[in-house]
Amino acid sequence: MTRKMSIVLSFDHELPLGGLDVSYEESLLGPTDQLLDLADELGVPIVLFADVLCAQRFREWDRSGFYEPYCHQLDRALRRGHDVQLHLHPHWIDTEYHDGRFHPSGNYKLADFAQRESWGGISGIVSSSVEWLTGLAIDARSDYACVAYRAGGYVLEPEAGPTMRALWDAGIRIDSSIAKGFYRKSAFYTVDYRKMPRSANWFIGLDGDLRTPADSGLYEVPIAVRPKNPITNLPTRFKRKALAHRARPLGGRGFLMPGSVGFLDKVRHAFSPRMLTFDIYTMSVNDLLGILEHTRQRHCHDESIALSSIAHPKTMSAHSFELLRGFVERTRAVYGDEVRFCSYQDLAREIAPIWLDGRDDA
Repeated sequence: MTRKMSIVLSFDHELPLGGLDVSYEESLLGPTDQLLDLADELGVPIVLFADVLCAQRFREWDRSGFYEPYCHQLDRALRRGHDVQLHLHPHWIDTEYHDGRFHPSGNYKLADFAQRESWGGISGIVSSSVEWLTGLAIDARSDYACVAYRAGGYVLEPEAGPTMRALWDAGIRIDSSIAKGFYRKSAFYTVDYRKMPRSANWFIGLDGDLRTPADSGLYEVPIAVRPKNPITNLPTRFKRKALAHRARPLGGRGFLMPGSVGFLDKVRHAFSPRMLTFDIYTMSVNDLLGILEHTRQRHCHDESIALSSIAHPKTMSAHSFELLRGFVERTRAVYGDEVRFCSYQDLAREIAPIWLDGRDDA
């Protein structure tokens, strides 16, 4: 049986990607402050995956209104013992802002910028983003290292090889973008993680082959999941109406995808596995513990497991915070010393300390 589970409580720190209908405080900054306060109360570290390209654009568009408060929030999180790591939504590069509103670009994935000379391609985007984030974080924590990455929209392909190499060259040693079994197709991108390695954790080689474990490369800390089936999925559809009062108004619009995908793609997406998240208002603490136990049982022969949750302060309601509290308290009660909550920097130092001292080549 698994002897140790390391859980990273991670949250994508981002504005609504398709447009904003309320203030920055209501949409992101306020809920994140609530999240940090709750994490401090529970005595757990959390990780904010900072939407770096958004911040860099708002430095031009609204420095005092959003950019500076956003940076100050990341600084406070680090000073309180939490972690901040790299999250990229590349569409911000081409997004326009005028008349007090931003108008999203359709260039959603890093692959769309592979040939962009003005940004230095994928490598230039990654290296400048890591440099910006490290420069901000090092003032708050002298031992800070930017070691982990989550792709915007979970999108690593196409151009996964150049992406992995760019991340490695910039000092990133952990990826946490993959949820095994997840499928989504839109007009702008495809995410297909249905045929991932069986191991709880594995190395993604710098050739970008996500499906074949490598001897070295980026260490994958996947988002924990549990498969859906028609029996478990049907009640959820009824709960959406019955429990709608739990939902938090988004305060903005999702990323709008033109056109439509095929029927089979919609079915595949509908039956993608349920992720370990605090965003979904139909979920209960028992549901979250079920996802954790499924992961534990599936990898019962591994000596240790590292896994991640995913959530977004912009969508977290009062129910979300209750879920987080209940999950942490129940997990501790059920698993005791078998489980611990940690950061990606903690994992990096334990898995391979040399990553943080010299950053050797793969």
